Amino acid sequence: MSEQLKINIIKMVLEIEKRNINNGFPKTKDEIIAEIEKVIITEVDKHENTKN
Repeated sequence: MSEQLKINIIKMVLEIEKRNINNGFPKTKDEIIAEIEKVIITEVDKHENTKN
């Protein structure tokens, strides 16, 4: 996994957490995990597509 991909994923995960905190924690742990999984899959797919 490239360093830039790792950085992008970390930034997006932190943004998800920040939004949840700013909204008073309305999302459950499972909802946050699902959103993070979606971000990881999307970013890895984008990265793989740029390599081809």
